[in-house]
Amino acid sequence: MIVDPTNNSNSIQIPFLPVQGECCKAAFDATYPQQLNGIITINEFQESIENINKKVSIKRSLIILIIISAFTLFLCFPLGIMILSFRRHTKMRRAIEEESAKYSTRSSKPCRWHLDVSAYYAGMSRGRQQFGAVSCIMIDIGGSTVPTNQIATQPQSYFN
Repeated sequence: MIVDPTNNSNSIQIPFLPVQGECCKAAFDATYPQQLNGIITINEFQESIENINKKVSIKRSLIILIIISAFTLFLCFPLGIMILSFRRHTKMRRAIEEESAKYSTRSSKPCRWHLDVSAYYAGMSRGRQQFGAVSCIMIDIGGSTVPTNQIATQPQSYFN
């Protein structure tokens, strides 16, 4: 859990992290942010994070992709990874929206949950530019309605 200083002190960032000891598995951190005291109980927060993590699991899809790729000599593996990544982000958004609806108007301090995906340049590999993405749940306390998705821009060319 991270308080996002660039946005405002009323935003909390819940990172999507690899699960220790498990291959190809990641989940949102279920550590209760103290800023949610009096707004959402610890149990409600952990139940919401657990619901989101269950809905975004791609373990079964990854196993199917590996089996199909084995039969097609790994020709469809990169395409399959892209499709799984897109499906995972779609599932994340839906699951987070469902959980957000529970808390959007419930208390004197409503909070809005949304997915924040920040892209970053990861360098060159095999002559190609590599990009990555970091997914986080953003919790805006006080009903902020401005989405904060950030996409890193490509560097400008010196030849323009």
